[in-house]
Formats: sequence, C-alpha cells, structure tokens
Amino acid sequence: IFRSDQEVRFANAIDGHPETFYQDELTAAGDIKFEDLNRDGKIDEQDRTVIGNPHPNVVYQLNTGLVYEDFDLSLFFDGSQGNEVFNLNKMWNQASGGWANRSVDMTNRWSLDNEAGTLPRVNIFDPNRNSRPHSGMIENASYFRINKIDFGYKFSGWRNDKSTRIYLSVQNLAIFSNFSDGSGFYSNTFAEKGVKYGIFPATATLLVGIQLGI
Repeated sequence: IFRSDQEVRFANAIDGHPETFYQDELTAAGDIKFEDLNRDGKIDEQDRTVIGNPHPNVVYQLNTGLVYEDFDLSLFFDGSQGNEVFNLNKMWNQASGGWANRSVDMTNRWSLDNEAGTLPRVNIFDPNRNSRPHSGMIENASYFRINKIDFGYKFSGWRNDKSTRIYLSVQNLAIFSNFSDGSGFYSNTFAEKGVKYGIFPATATLLVGIQLGI
C-alpha cells in the first residue's frame, strides 16, 4: 500500500522521469503498490507473472479404531499440505470500488485516519484497479481435518448376537487451516481447480442412531 502521496511521487520518479506514472495518473496514497518485475519503472502487462500452486505436496488420511468390551470408536482424519488457492471472493468482498456491500475486513482499509490499514482506500471508480487479481488473493490452503468420529455401544446380554448397537457419529467436526475463512477444505470441484468463489465450507453433521440386527 502507498502510505502517502510522497511515496507515489517517489515511485513515479524511479525511471528518472517524474512526469511519467509508475502505475496510473490517478494513483494516490492508499492504493496498492504493484511490483515492477521487469524493473522498467512502470507497471504494465510485462509485470504480470504466474504465481500460486493448487497442487499439494502431500495429501494424507488416517483411519484408526479401537474396541473395548462392548464399546467401539473409530477416527478418520485427512488433510493436505503445500497447496494454494486463489480466493476470488476477495475480488468482490474487498473491492475498493463500486457500490456493493463489502466484507467486514474493509474496516481495516487505508484512510487518513488509518494510514496503517492493510487494505486499499475506498474510491468508487478505483482508478488504480486495486481489485485486479494480485498476490494478496493467493492463500495457503493447507489443512488438517477431523473428518469423522464414530462412537458406538453394543448391548451384550440383551441379544446374544450383540447385533443391537447405538452410535453417535460426527462428520467434519473441525478443520485447522490458515485460510482466511478458517477452512482450507471445500466440498465441490472448485477446490480441484485451486479457486474459491462463493463456496460454503463443508458443514458439520451429528447423527445418532440405532442398528438392529435381523
């Protein structure tokens, strides 16, 4: 983020010509400062590059169980490590231009009263195009999930075959991730593409049941 108009003027002069513009004529304090990858003193199409990797380094699962007398317990964990996701929701939820509602994150936008803000200033016309895809929309999507827990009890003595069982089953109990919405796991094909857009995290479910033998 450009913290002051002085920083903008300094960027404009990087190429030795202060009358030219590093990004845009209307770029001002509070706008995102994009990286000049080819070091020519201006931001253009030549400064675009490929970033992010949707493919995890490791995908793992652990399924274990325990039986003690008439009680049984099974645990299923899963996760991934090293994958990244393009959080397309940020393009709209944190957009500095336009008229639509924004996320609560925008309360930490840059302003004259909050020059340390981590998100760009609000300008309905967004002359700096702060909402264009950028590295701030790429997030670490590694996660560890307690996928399923089953706990049961078989009634011994009531039926000799012990085929009557009551159980409690919890699915998607908890997900641990550094992803901005707290969940690196999503339950549709967008996760395979490494893009998140309007996707609800997997919901937690609680089941209580009785199994009757025939």
